[in-house]
Amino acid sequence: MSVDDPGSYTTDRFDVLAQIGKALRLFESGDVEPFAFGDGPQAQAWLVFAGAYDQLGRALAWRRAEAALEARPDDAELKAAHDEAAELALHRDRPSPVPDDLRVMSPEQFEAAVPDLVDRIRAGSLREVVAVGRAGVPEAVLVPHELYRELVRAHMEWKVSPTFTASLDPAVHKPLEKSVPFNLEEHMSQHPVTREIWERIKAEKRDRASPNGED
Repeated sequence: MSVDDPGSYTTDRFDVLAQIGKALRLFESGDVEPFAFGDGPQAQAWLVFAGAYDQLGRALAWRRAEAALEARPDDAELKAAHDEAAELALHRDRPSPVPDDLRVMSPEQFEAAVPDLVDRIRAGSLREVVAVGRAGVPEAVLVPHELYRELVRAHMEWKVSPTFTASLDPAVHKPLEKSVPFNLEEHMSQHPVTREIWERIKAEKRDRASPNGED
């Protein structure tokens, strides 16, 4: 999925955000695919499973530390901060500072705040993330599109970084001799059944988030 390609994901209407309880139950059940929201096909904000946000946030912290170190490679403090960020990205079992920066709303508080949040998203003034969860524990995070793009790109860069690839077991993760990009649209044009399944998956996800469904 490309966050800048509306054809690769389904965008839900903003009013679906008010059904935060349903989204939390989906995440809790293991369906942790992010939800895209917008007035049109292009996402303007994303509702992300908190565990996924933590993973993306670790990668972004590493990428920013990497950029800072690239600018000042002889700075010992930046080197230490970079190494710490890399360790946190590499070892997800270690406590992360990412959730500590989140102010967590209850589902009821979030639902009440939806109109204001949507106005800010449409105006482009929502710069920070908004976490929601029960008992003060983040379960989902609302992320502005621009920040979500940065998070996803950082995660992609982390996955091909020397630090991450060096941690992989070479007996299991062997590079392909010839690797070519996978073009989903081209594949679906040649395999109608694949397109049918893909459209059905998108329709089912729309139905799950439909305002006419159960809260």
